[in-house]
Amino acid sequence: MKRRDIALEVIVFLYIAMLMYAGVTKLIHYDKTYQQMWNQPFDTMFAPFLTWFIPSLEIVLCILMAVGRTRKWGLYGATALMAVFTVYVGIIWFGRENFKVPCSCGGFMAAMDWPEHFWFNLGYVALGIIGIFLQKNPTLPKQKQLAT
Repeated sequence: MKRRDIALEVIVFLYIAMLMYAGVTKLIHYDKTYQQMWNQPFDTMFAPFLTWFIPSLEIVLCILMAVGRTRKWGLYGATALMAVFTVYVGIIWFGRENFKVPCSCGGFMAAMDWPEHFWFNLGYVALGIIGIFLQKNPTLPKQKQLAT
């Protein structure tokens, strides 16, 4: 296995571990997630939908990344989702001073303050971009042809 293949596997593992943890934690603590969604700075009519949609999407993206044939789409989706989360966190962090919005990320990620959360997410976006590049340009072993 070449370095680029190992790097891709590490990136995919990190994404799967983080997104599965976040998604499952949100579903296990559904009531808390639901309350936190109601305290977000967007219209509350989206809260019931987002409470199920976001963790479900995170878990689906993990499944896509775990399956070789759909890994590329999982990486694209996970990176896009993290980019959206990063923009959202940036708006809250940079856009409003003393803006108290509870993080609905779940688990240890909810304990981060907004600057930590922003840099954590941005790091994952960078990893995702690297993973997409590595996935687009894989080092494929030469296939042996069977004698007929």
